[in-house]
Amino acid sequence: MSWMNYPWNYPDGGPEVFWSRFALQFDDLEIIHLRHATRDNIIMGGNPFITGSALDSEMSDIRSFEDPIEDNSGLELEIKSEIPTFKFGEPVVVVLKLSTTVKQDKKVHTALHPNNGFVKIGIRKPSGVFATYEPLMDRLLVPDTTILNEENQAIYESAYIGYGKDLYFDQIGKYLIRAIYYSLDGAKVFSTVLTITVSPPLNETDQKVGELMMGDQQGKLFYLLGSPSITLREGNEAFDKIQNEYPDHELAVYVKFVRGISEGKEFKMIEENKVKQVRKPDPDRSIEKLEQVVQESKGDKGLDNISLNYAMRQLAKQHAAKKDIKTAKQTMDEMVKIFSGKNLKPEVIDKIKKQASNTLASLGTK
Repeated sequence: MSWMNYPWNYPDGGPEVFWSRFALQFDDLEIIHLRHATRDNIIMGGNPFITGSALDSEMSDIRSFEDPIEDNSGLELEIKSEIPTFKFGEPVVVVLKLSTTVKQDKKVHTALHPNNGFVKIGIRKPSGVFATYEPLMDRLLVPDTTILNEENQAIYESAYIGYGKDLYFDQIGKYLIRAIYYSLDGAKVFSTVLTITVSPPLNETDQKVGELMMGDQQGKLFYLLGSPSITLREGNEAFDKIQNEYPDHELAVYVKFVRGISEGKEFKMIEENKVKQVRKPDPDRSIEKLEQVVQESKGDKGLDNISLNYAMRQLAKQHAAKKDIKTAKQTMDEMVKIFSGKNLKPEVIDKIKKQASNTLASLGTK
């Protein structure tokens, strides 16, 4: 619905229907373009036809993910998924790995998660539509840095990319995903292209659970790792239904994970710039959910490895919140044991051991 459309080509009834629905205005993308584009992109005769137009600005996002002419960054970015096929409604989590391709020390920032703004992710949907992952909210931060070398060969990050400012995996079929890492010196490091598939439901239960997992509010809850906000009531009700009616379904582990993390956090309800209500952490309920998550994710099912790692560290913190330091230590020992049996690289196991040690140190114990 724009001045730039051809009414006689309008698919729902031609010019008569077009003019009856038209609000006599440019669409949002065109307004942004007219207000903020460069001079030659706007004035009559400034650029050749199409070049620099609002339509072309949409296409520029696609072109920004095309193979670079050359890459002298000395870095390599991989984007992977522990599973090639996701169930309908299953949260899509990818793993980003940044490593060095040179022998000398390479200083890099560690902000691999796309929510931080230093990594950009492009998604081509089964329909052919291209989307750029945009986080739900912007973060302002100075990223930490590290040195990549033979002793510290790579850094990793797990990222939920199913929801940001939109639902990105709401169609059945094959998706192509690529990431760009913006290095400290301004170089763009392009990842490999990851192909994943969202499979159709196999039965009526899969269909119902998948539908309960999808939706704007559910996406926000996954993004935020839970919230008791009344504005997300419908999303929480959908999660309640999964827990109550389909507790043994494979996708229910994700709801338990979100609820387990959420129950362990304090929430403040703010109205008119004043704290009206405070919901205190509930370690008992958090521990109950997170222990279920761990049990269901020890093998090949359940959460991905990095998310499971996070869940177990949070579980240890909840035990510590109850002054149960002994169980917190046991949880970290179990985490190291679980991952040592998952056929991971020695340097990855070493990092997990350090994470366990650092978690206990942060709790005032060793």
